[in-house]
Amino acid sequence: MQNLLPLTSSIADPRDGALIRDALKGVYDRMSSQSFVSGALAQGGTATKMKTAAIIHGLCGGTPTTKPVTDNFWDPTAGYVVNIGKTAVLCLYIDSAGAASFAFGPEATTSTVGLGGVKFPPLPEKKMMVGFVILSGGVTAWTAGTSTFTTSTTDYYCTIVNTVGMFDPTATI
Repeated sequence: MQNLLPLTSSIADPRDGALIRDALKGVYDRMSSQSFVSGALAQGGTATKMKTAAIIHGLCGGTPTTKPVTDNFWDPTAGYVVNIGKTAVLCLYIDSAGAASFAFGPEATTSTVGLGGVKFPPLPEKKMMVGFVILSGGVTAWTAGTSTFTTSTTDYYCTIVNTVGMFDPTATI
């Protein structure tokens, strides 16, 4: 694919070019913001944080990006709570400077542990999604900054998923 602006600037009616650019902007961003390898995401040395256990290579807004193995890289201490009987997703991102960011999706009511009914947050532009964590309240709620990312507890459930390549869970037809 080529740079979108010159391609759409040659369209006779500039309004049509602008509409096409707007329609394709998200596709171009996802193609230029992706991980090439698994970051081997895992619970950090501090159990309430997440780490990369492998070097990550990818693109952030078309900028080649490499992130070394980093313990306690994501620190979701926003006080977010996944209540008993609810499920939510925590998305983990890196920008071209190698800085960590994250976003929680809204809670969904579900009777099973998994993605059923889960809504992902909007994807930030020019950031690579490295993975996500499916969080489900069991007999207790999962609370950011307090609960661990251990997957072997019956109190709550955490499933860590590494994403590789172009990934946009919000895309629909």
